[in-house]
Amino acid sequence: GKLLFKQGGRLGAPARGTVWVDEGVLNALGLSFGQSLTFGQSSFMIAGVIAQEPDRGVQFGSFAPRLMLNRADLAATQLLGEGSRATYRWAFAGNPTQVERFKQTIKPQLLAGQRLETLDEGRPEMRTTLDRASRFLGLVAILTTLIAACGLALVAQVWATEQTQWVAILRTLGASTATVARRVAGIVAWVSALGLMLGIAVGYGLQALLASYLQTQENVVLPASGLTPLLQAVALLIVLLVACIAAPLRRLLQTRPMVVLRPASSAATGDAPWLVYGLALACSAGLLVWVAGSAVLGGYILLALVGVMAALAAAVWGVMRLAIRFGRNHANWLVRTASRGLLRNPVLTLVQASTLTLALLGVLTLGLLQKDVLGAWQNALPKNAPNHFVLNVQPDQAAGVEAALKARGIPQPEMMPMIRARLVAVNNRAVGPASYEAERAKRLVDREFNMSYLSHLPAGNSVTQGVWQGEAVGALSMEEGIMQTLGLKLGDALRFDVGGQTIDLTIGSVRKLRWESMNVNFFAITSAASAQELPQTFITAVRVPAGVNLASLVRAFPNVTVIDVTTIATQAQGVLDKVTQALQLLFGLSVLAGVLVVAVSSYATRVVRLKEAVLLRVLGASSPQVRAAQLLEQAGLGALAGLVAGAVAYVLVWGLAVQVLELPAVLGFWPLWLGTLLGALLSVAGGLTVLLGVGSLPLAQRVRMLGG
Repeated sequence: GKLLFKQGGRLGAPARGTVWVDEGVLNALGLSFGQSLTFGQSSFMIAGVIAQEPDRGVQFGSFAPRLMLNRADLAATQLLGEGSRATYRWAFAGNPTQVERFKQTIKPQLLAGQRLETLDEGRPEMRTTLDRASRFLGLVAILTTLIAACGLALVAQVWATEQTQWVAILRTLGASTATVARRVAGIVAWVSALGLMLGIAVGYGLQALLASYLQTQENVVLPASGLTPLLQAVALLIVLLVACIAAPLRRLLQTRPMVVLRPASSAATGDAPWLVYGLALACSAGLLVWVAGSAVLGGYILLALVGVMAALAAAVWGVMRLAIRFGRNHANWLVRTASRGLLRNPVLTLVQASTLTLALLGVLTLGLLQKDVLGAWQNALPKNAPNHFVLNVQPDQAAGVEAALKARGIPQPEMMPMIRARLVAVNNRAVGPASYEAERAKRLVDREFNMSYLSHLPAGNSVTQGVWQGEAVGALSMEEGIMQTLGLKLGDALRFDVGGQTIDLTIGSVRKLRWESMNVNFFAITSAASAQELPQTFITAVRVPAGVNLASLVRAFPNVTVIDVTTIATQAQGVLDKVTQALQLLFGLSVLAGVLVVAVSSYATRVVRLKEAVLLRVLGASSPQVRAAQLLEQAGLGALAGLVAGAVAYVLVWGLAVQVLELPAVLGFWPLWLGTLLGALLSVAGGLTVLLGVGSLPLAQRVRMLGG
């Protein structure tokens, strides 16, 4: 992105003798565009007011008010001298492969004090937002892939069944299994290649449309797609083919010649299919993990699928038991006929119900994610979150600063003590940067921690291990991320150096923080009895209303620092808004795919249902009776599949929200009734497409259908 200005500014660097500043600088100093300000030992004219700085950085100090000047003017300010603190940044850009190669090359060469900084490794607020966005997109991708796999498996099953007669004829004419396999493989290859080309064309077309829209409406330039998506599409197709069509093709290739004379005879010969099914299962599991980009997310989906099949099998078994007990001897002819239809072919009933359930599961899960979970994520970035940090408040100033904030319309600011403490020993073993290999661990022990003492658990904190001991002497609560980085565990004894004084504390609890809440957060919290007498300052996070300026507060308390973090909140909200738009587009495409799969599931059983309808007509049932009986059967089966899909989707999304997306799960029960209704309607609609025209068939044609 480009540096954008509210006033003035231009491409390149500021002209000699001029500066560009944030609006916060103008507010703090009471200046305006075109006036002069003194910086160091020189004066400069304000020639630009910065509105957006894309490469600003993601560290806390990066959100202080910004001033830019021409590098040639820096020496005249006399700010770079003995004891001055200055850092230098170098920004790089490139495609993901180039960036990763650069990171791997430069990291071993970094010296003490140097670090490589990326957006997803910077501020925890942005990291949390980006991580959650990645998980959301991965979840949508995996559900869409699941729906596609379900459709492919159905099409393969239908096609293999329809080609049984053709393969049987080839076998009777002397064709070997290898010859048949080559012919079938050729057909599959051509169809797959055609589907792949169409899919790639549609994918690149949508990418081009999206890139054009973003460039026109959002001033965002997307990088070129490159060949990586194409290679991924080819790999995905190969894995899908192995996972979804291996078993149907195996049965087709082992068709007996006897099928020509006896279509109802078994199509497959009897060698064990475990290798084929095992390979398909392994490919399916690998596919889930690959598409999700996370073993945890892929594992959750895999467990959900196992749960679906188990719940569905139990539900179908229970319904069949009820049909045997009540339906088969029911006084109503329609109920008896529909019950016998379910019992006539239990395997087919289970297959049809499974297909419909999986398709509805994908649709309902996506609906829950969009309607309930995405809303919870949006609420996780509260509109009234703090947008300013006030720090470096001395103990004797805390009451005065609090009163000054209240006078400016900021109610009840919580002044929290902050102690700068350096970790010097773990379990009586001295530690320093050389004690760790990870770069972040080296930096953590090479600087001071932000520590506080509190009797209550702060808002946005939750204890994940141990017990909160806010008033116990020597107790310490640590943030879980820093625990992992430094290899710490419950019960470890830590020694800190605070301004030359040492303090020994024992880890009694581990906390998880909601960084996106924008509240004051501490890596380490102990009790007042342990640290109240140590050197300290106070800090608070407040929401400053629009139009309120804290410049007068800084003038009244010159040592106090006020940092406006509106930028980071705006960045996080902007990422969330863009992810929401992308998810809504993907949700629409995924739901469309799910509807198509449901239609295919109805088409898949058309031959069996058509024969059943013809059999009833031959036995004397009228067309309305046949239609009513089969539609009742389809409605019951569809309602059962929809109810199971709704229940599993509810449990799945609850687990994903809490365990994977780390969001509060407040879900409605609408998937249960909507799934039941949708399953019944779609199943009935599929049954109607089969039954149309059955009543008008001549008797001779009905008899031939029963034989074929």
